[in-house]
Order: sequence, then structure tokens, then C-alpha cells
Amino acid sequence: MNEKNFNKLDKLRSLTDRKELAVLLGFKPKALSYLLFHEKNKYFEFDIPKKGGGTRKISAPCSSLKNLQKRLADLLYECRVEIEAKFWNSGKKRKARCCWKKQRK
Repeated sequence: MNEKNFNKLDKLRSLTDRKELAVLLGFKPKALSYLLFHEKNKYFEFDIPKKGGGTRKISAPCSSLKNLQKRLADLLYECRVEIEAKFWNSGKKRKARCCWKKQRK
């Protein structure tokens, strides 16, 4: 794991406003605010047929919202990897696994 990814969790924890979040996600602050609060058509809807008849309504995000969601998901995944690495190195995972085995019996 490189040092760049290892500090993402600390950066996320230290955020104090929307501008800092936008920069961390690679968005311009005004673009993020517009997308979150002023964009009217964040989702588009369409129907797909069901196997047993009828239709199912699907709401899919617009491309800019989908991009934001993807970047946020990637950031959170990197933080999860960092948390698991710290957890593993601290020896707590071994203890947790032992407790889990005891509970199964």
C-alpha cells in the first residue's frame, strides 16, 4: 500500500466543509454544490419488463452524479483497506477471530 492511499482516511476525518470534500473527490467546489443542491434531474427513470408480467421502474443517476458516487465509493474503499490494515497489524483481528470461533460452538 503506498503512502498516498494510506493518508486518505486521515484526510477524510479532517474535512470541515464541502469545499474540502470537493477537492478530495476531485471536483470543483461550485460544481459539487450545484450537483447536490441545484441540479433538477439527478436521476432519470425508465421501465423494464418483469419476467412474470408488468414493469419495474428504474431510477438511474445522471452521469455527473454517477461520477460523484463512483469517486466517493473509491475513496471509502481505500479507507476500508487502510482500516483493515491497521486492524490486522494491531493483532485485534486474531482476537476477534478467536472470539468468533468460541461463539460458534
